[in-house]
Amino acid sequence: MTKDGLLQFKKVPQAIYDKYRLDELQKHFDNLNSLVRNGDIIINSDLSIVNQSISTMAVYGQWTYHWWGYDRNFSNSETQDFVDYCNSIAGGAGIVTGATSFFPPVAAIFGVTTGYFTLLGARVVANNQGNGVYIGVTWVAAFNVEPL
Repeated sequence: MTKDGLLQFKKVPQAIYDKYRLDELQKHFDNLNSLVRNGDIIINSDLSIVNQSISTMAVYGQWTYHWWGYDRNFSNSETQDFVDYCNSIAGGAGIVTGATSFFPPVAAIFGVTTGYFTLLGARVVANNQGNGVYIGVTWVAAFNVEPL
């Protein structure tokens, strides 16, 4: 972490960088660093992240930014709205703009397909037991959905 609050790699051997595809993690860091520069988030020295932005999409609440990706707790009604959103994206409605507007975890990931949203929506439905769900999404778009 720099003194400006930005994330960066220092002295990573090229073999390690290549083996673990750290170029993809660098893209996530670049996205977070852009948010820092815009004043939308603050990255603390312990790598926790404080969201400073105001969400215009309050129906979905706010995603919590982490160095490893994003996560969010959804209430039952928010879960149902999110499933509808996933289904609309999976159906082809606004793949690029829709995905990045409501689902920041995939905003910087190129090539997210309708299959991704079909699977995500199905996992959300399977885990919603009337109390909502927790969704965590890593910088490589791997997700975890758990019932609340």
